[in-house]
Order: sequence, then C-alpha cells, then structure tokens
Amino acid sequence: MKIWNRLDGYVLREIRSPFFLAVVGFTFVLLLNYLFLLAQQTIEKAVPVQLVLGFLLARLPGFLTLTIPMGALLGVLVGIGRLAGQHEIVALRSVGVSVGRLFRPVILAAMLLTVLDLGVSHYLHPMGRLKERALFQEILRARDFSREVDPGVFFDRLPGAVLFASRSRSSTEGRVFEGVLLYREGSQRGTTDLILARRGQGDFDRDTGQVSLRLDDVEWHVVDPARPETYTVVRTPHETLNFPPDPRFLARRRLGKVSGQKELVGLDLYRSVARRVREVATAPSEGSRIAAKVKLRKAVIELSHRWAYPAAVLVLVFAAFPLAARTRRGGRFAGFAQAMGIIFAFWLLFSIGDGLSEQGTLPPWAGSWLAHLVILAWGVTLWLALLRERGEGAGLLARLPAAVGGLLRRRWGAGGQERRRGPRWVQQDRWGGLTRLDTYLASGHLRMLGISLGVLVALVLAVGLKQAIDSVDPAATRFPWADVFYFVGFSLPGQLQFLFPVAALFGVMISLAALARGGEVMALKSCGIGPARISWPLLIVTLLLSLVYAAAQESVVPAAEREAQRSLDRIKGRTRVEAVSTGRRWVAGEPGHFWIYLDWDGGRETLAAPGYLQVDLDRARVLERVEARTARYEDGRWTFAEGWRRRFGGADRPRFESFEALDLPLAERPALFGATRGRLLFDKNLADQMTFRELMTHLRRVSRAGYPAAALLVGLHRKLINPLLPPLLVLVGIPLVVGGSSRRGSLFGFGLALLIAFGFWALLAVTTSLGREGLLSPAVAVWAAPAILFATGSVLLARAR
Repeated sequence: MKIWNRLDGYVLREIRSPFFLAVVGFTFVLLLNYLFLLAQQTIEKAVPVQLVLGFLLARLPGFLTLTIPMGALLGVLVGIGRLAGQHEIVALRSVGVSVGRLFRPVILAAMLLTVLDLGVSHYLHPMGRLKERALFQEILRARDFSREVDPGVFFDRLPGAVLFASRSRSSTEGRVFEGVLLYREGSQRGTTDLILARRGQGDFDRDTGQVSLRLDDVEWHVVDPARPETYTVVRTPHETLNFPPDPRFLARRRLGKVSGQKELVGLDLYRSVARRVREVATAPSEGSRIAAKVKLRKAVIELSHRWAYPAAVLVLVFAAFPLAARTRRGGRFAGFAQAMGIIFAFWLLFSIGDGLSEQGTLPPWAGSWLAHLVILAWGVTLWLALLRERGEGAGLLARLPAAVGGLLRRRWGAGGQERRRGPRWVQQDRWGGLTRLDTYLASGHLRMLGISLGVLVALVLAVGLKQAIDSVDPAATRFPWADVFYFVGFSLPGQLQFLFPVAALFGVMISLAALARGGEVMALKSCGIGPARISWPLLIVTLLLSLVYAAAQESVVPAAEREAQRSLDRIKGRTRVEAVSTGRRWVAGEPGHFWIYLDWDGGRETLAAPGYLQVDLDRARVLERVEARTARYEDGRWTFAEGWRRRFGGADRPRFESFEALDLPLAERPALFGATRGRLLFDKNLADQMTFRELMTHLRRVSRAGYPAAALLVGLHRKLINPLLPPLLVLVGIPLVVGGSSRRGSLFGFGLALLIAFGFWALLAVTTSLGREGLLSPAVAVWAAPAILFATGSVLLARAR
C-alpha cells in the first residue's frame, strides 16, 4: 500500500498556494507599520540601515508563530473549499474515496507545520528576542543625539528635563541649536532650573550612554516653589550639563544575561521552570514563596505559549477541513469569509485565556489552551455532522455564505417569475446611471473588499489584543481588561489608513482575477467592453467608500487615537503619554510664550498648576514668569489664582509680587490646550490626533511663531492623500488583471496585490521621512508616491487591450 500517491499531491497542491500567500500576506500586514519605522530611523535619526533591518528580521520569527497557524487555516478553507465548490469531493466519494482519506495528506502537512512552528517558537523566536536586544543596544549606541532633538519639538527623553530649541544649523562640529530652553528638576532638593541659551550642542557617549549638553551665553534661573521670593538668576558665557544614560541603555548593557523567560532558548526554559518549582518548595518564608510563585507562573505561561502556538496549526486544520468540505457554494469567497470569523474568534479566546492566566483566575497552563479546547470541540461537532450520511447537519458558518448568497440572488438576481413581475424600475437596464454590468462588477468588488478588510481587521485586532496583554504592567494589582479592550477598539480607526487601501487593492485584484479565470473578462472584451469601461464601476464604488473614510478621519479617528494612547499608557502603568518626565506638560503659544501645566479641564476651561513664561530666545532672556495654583479662561482673559509673578525688566518695574488673583490678557485660547491634550505640541505624530481644521489652526500658530513646521505639513498633506489611496491602488490593480489574457485565478491576483502594496508603502515611508527632515518639500514628499501610482495606473489602463 502506497503511503503517498497522486491524490495526496493533488490535495496538497490546492492548499499550498493559498497557504504561502496567506503567510506572506499576514506577515506583510504586521510589518506594514515597521516600514515607516525603518525609514524614520535610517533617514531621520541617521541610524545605519543594516541595524534597523536586522532589528526587523529579529522580530520576524515572532510574527511567524502567529501567521503559520492562520495560513494553514486559510489554506485548508480555500483549497478544500474549492474542491467542494466544484463537486470534486462528491465525485471522489462516489468512487469510494472517503473524507478521512482526503484528510490524510492535510493532517500530515499540518503535523510538519506544527514541528516547524515548534522550532520557531522554541529556538528562532527567543533567539530573535536576544538578537533584538543586542541590535537595540547597537541602535542606541549608533544614534546621533543632536538629530533626535527636532527644532520646535519638546524633547522629553532627558531624565527629569525638557529641552526645546527654536532653530538648528549644521556646522563643522555637528548640529548646533539656537534659541535653547531647558527645564529640569534642580540639583538641590525642591528646586527647579530654567535655563536659556543662545546656542547649544549635544554629545552622546556611546560607551557610557551619558548625554552632555554644551551651552553658550546662558541665563540660569533657580527657584524653590515653596519659597518663590528666594529667586536666583545667574548669567554665564558657557555651561556644560551632563545627564545620566537612558534607562533602556542601562537595561541592555549586559547582553550576556537574559532578562526574562521569553528569551530563554530551547531547553533553558524547561530548566528555568524546574528551578522555579524548587524555589517554591524550598522558600524560607511566605513572602519569598509568593514571589517564587509569581516567577513560576510567568515561566509556565511562557512554556505554554511555545506549545500552544504550534498546536494551533493542528486544531485549526482539524476544524477547518470539515467546514470547507461541506461548502457547496461560495468557493474561495466562502473560505475567506469563514477564515475571517475563525481567526478572530480563536485569537480573541486565546487572548482572554492568556489574560485570565496572567491575573491568576486560571492555572498558568490553562489560559493558553482555552481557545484550542473551544475550537477543538467545535471541530468534533463538524466532523460528526460531516460523517453522517445525510448532509443537513452543517454548522452555522458553513450555511452562512449560501444563505447570504441566496438572499442576494433573490434580491438582485436576474430571471425568475417574481423578478419579472417586480416594479418597473427593477426591470430597467439602468437604475441610477448604473447598468447591470456595473452592479455585477461593483458587487463582486465590494464583496471581496469587505472580506479582505474583515480578514485584515481580524488579524490586527487579534495581534493588538496579544500586544496589549503583553504590555500589562507587571506591578498591576488587577488585570486591566477594560483598558485592554479600549486600546484595541480605539486603535482600529487609525489602523484603517493602512488596512483600507490594502483591502481595496486585494478586493479588486482577487475579484477580477476570479472573473478572468472563469473566462468572463474575455467574454466582456469580445462584446466590445474594454478595460477602461470595466474600471469605472470599480473606481466609483471605491471612491464613495473613500469619502466615508474621509469623514471618519475628521470625526472619529483623532478622538480614537487620543483615547487609544491614554488606554495604552494605563495598561503600561504610566500616568499619561503626554506627561513628560517632570510630571507637567509644555505648550508653546504665541511667539516667545510658553505654558507649563499639570492638567487641563476642558469643561471649566481651567489649567491645574499652570506656569506662564514670556522669553526672548534670540537673546536668551526671560522677560516674565508666572506660577499659580489654577488659571481659568473667562471673557478673553486668563485669571491666575494663588501664585506669584516675576518680571525681568528695567529697574522701575516690580520684580516680584504674590497674588490671590491676577488677570492677564494673553493671546492663547483654550483650544490650544484642548487640541494638544493627546500629545506634546510639536510632536510628529500629533497630526493623527487632530482634525484637519485643528491642524490648520495649529500650523498657522507654529508658522507665525517662526518654528519649523515641516513635520506638521507632512501630516496635513497625509490627511489629504489618505482618502485617495484606495482608488489609486485600485486604478493600478485593474489593468494588471484585465489588460491581458491572464487566467491564473484569484490567488495570482492576491500575490500581485501584495507586491504592489509593499512597493507603494515602502516608497511613501521613505518620501515622508525625507519631508519631515526638510530634504524634500512636504507636498512633494507626500504626493510623489501617489502621483507615481496615478501615472502608472493611467498608462497601464490606457495601454490595456
């Protein structure tokens, strides 16, 4: 008896292509954001490209542990679903080939993938983490501190300090900053230092990690907030300030030592678990026993992960096969639809079980296997139904595509007595300017766009859940379930700027490639319907969806981004991302005006613990300084309560005064503090957290103050171009499929779409980084890649026959 024959090879060939394309596609989506990280670090931060590429490659095994099970699931659902949809399984069963016989090559391939994933999870993934730590250390060593400080941006990564520079210029000794303001906790307890300088230059010691800041023409203000009348001002020609190393630098100095269980390779993790068990058994006190149990729990959870990810291949394939074999209609569409639901359900259950294990509700080993048990039980039910002689026992997911398809055919399908007896507008060839051909093409594109977007969203949500759970503060006394789900939900609208264009491209290429394989494109061409005519309904429906996204970008995305960031900070145990290391936030208002405050109450338009500075950065002089308990905006004026004021001017002006209430007609309005609540004022990612109108107002204020605004201009143009990306990608995708006589099918279209999307996003990442650095005009930086895309698509469509 042969162990392997042609039938086994035929079944595996059906699964092979969708599996590899799914693994590549899912991995590409996970790496999409890292394209911008690569461009930012190499272009904006001057980090050697080989270090950043090595860092990304080190993260790749971690992605593969997730994408291999999902690829196996999609491969079985699409490949076996095609056999079932074309009645090949029925034909094989009629000649005596049982379902179990068809499942044999599938389960053998799943076992091989499980062994492969076990090697990745036990060896490549922890080795990648170790390499990631080493490369991160090298990136920190290779960084140029002077390039990290951007003019007009509050730099808050110096311990206990905030640095601001109004301008910068290049010199033979490196980058020189002009108009420097530095605020830090004082060297004496209870004091704060406010330092202004005309010029400054930073140095980074790559051996110790220490940062030195050399300042020229310095004015140094020292004050004790408890005794503001004791105020000291010193002017010196030169000063050198030293700052301790970045904590991340210190944490990675000893690379030979492994910092956690996730970095233990192979059998080292098993030895660690055994050692933790002995520590629990021999603990001398109750406190040390509790600490040892916590360490043991984390080690067992990590060990469970290394077996649970590979085992997911077997579980998902076991449940997917009977589901795909029972599908009679829908083909690959049904496979994508079912994969979307199963992927999301599995990783949702996995993440919930993982969180329950982290908080101690479930045993440390049980949480990682909760999803497996649920999917396995569902798979057993599907197998029992499949093995029955009668075929009425299909599960809900197996019946759903056929039911939806039946409803659509009854509603929009041609033919049938009831259809012909319908209203007059239904019988017309045209309705709303669209022909039946237009609705046929558009509906197919919408269907595949929706399925593609659903699969990508399910992937992003699942990975987001896992990352959120991994980011939970170890010192947390309770597991922050609400913040975890808030973060995942609120981060999704912002992710759509990447997912929606990619899904539109996938949708049009998969749907058109399926038509080409069925000969329908050739039939349309024989009737005189060319590629240009085919493209119109697809472009129109994509553009309409893009208008919906444009409205969401102005109403939903900014607020969601701010809330997602706040939720992530609570998960990590940080108070707020915008609260700098000094505990207060900085905002630049009108030229020479700076505000520092603890919090902003938008309902009452009140600042908590505000400070106001009026400075002349060109001369490095403080002109006025106000500190108070609160400041409230009323009738165009700011009312400061319970504080002090110091003015630095001529001898005839009072230098110090304390007050219960002080009214100042300052130009800043409450909208300044509300709009920048999500992040510091000039941060490069601020555009994502502001609407177009808010960003325009903010940009005018920045330009009026004379600060560089290239990063904000890039963000403004990105807001304009984002809604146009889906139709532009569709414009390129259409002629690549219908321009020739290709009949390679929807999987060919999916693979070609991956190449196009990767090339476009890589080019856009590079040009936007060049624009932020001022090496390209912001308009050119953002619009260059879309313009190339539009030109390419137009030429291809014009030449298509």
